[in-house]
Amino acid sequence: MTTAADWANKPRHLEKIVLTEVEVTDSGRVSCHSSTNGMGFSLKLDDCESLPIVGRSYEVETVLGSTVTGLRSALGWLMRKTHSQLADDHNRMLEDFARQKRERLEANRALWTNQETTLPEWLRERLARFHANGGEAFALEGWGYELFICRLAALLDAGDETGAEELARTGGASGNQWDCAKVLVDAHRKGHDLTPFPAGLTPLTGNPYYRGEGVTTP
Repeated sequence: MTTAADWANKPRHLEKIVLTEVEVTDSGRVSCHSSTNGMGFSLKLDDCESLPIVGRSYEVETVLGSTVTGLRSALGWLMRKTHSQLADDHNRMLEDFARQKRERLEANRALWTNQETTLPEWLRERLARFHANGGEAFALEGWGYELFICRLAALLDAGDETGAEELARTGGASGNQWDCAKVLVDAHRKGHDLTPFPAGLTPLTGNPYYRGEGVTTP
């Protein structure tokens, strides 16, 4: 969670634009586009003091490169968010992400459990380490992702590349998942100890073994 003080320490930037398209959507937002720099953004209609007008020059204010915090005309601000509003928006987003992860886990827990039990032992052991290290946090954050890597690896190790390619296509595998699966299989066939082999989501989480607090095992 973030606070207003956190956002007060983040610099805001102003950029001059000319709006080439403005549309009020059914969802209560104002969609804006500018040909000045190809910028597109949307604002909550309720946050705006007045509607922006096509062809007019404005200054758009952003923070963190892309989060729109304000829109100003020559007459003043049409919309500008306070630090507290930015903190509230960010915290609501985090809460929504957490809720979506929980809903996804509960919708798939039985399926993932069944898929995991059908994997070869060497891949079940890999996932078991992650479960032991991270518990429910792993289930929420990485189970589905790492399980999919293992399912691809199982097919590749069995020599069923066609099946692996079909699973990758229908399941929407990322390049990272495909590459991780191939490296896992190569290491397994060479007899390497896979215990220290990092998780597929390591570049994003920075936690190669889904270790929870106080956990030191790989």
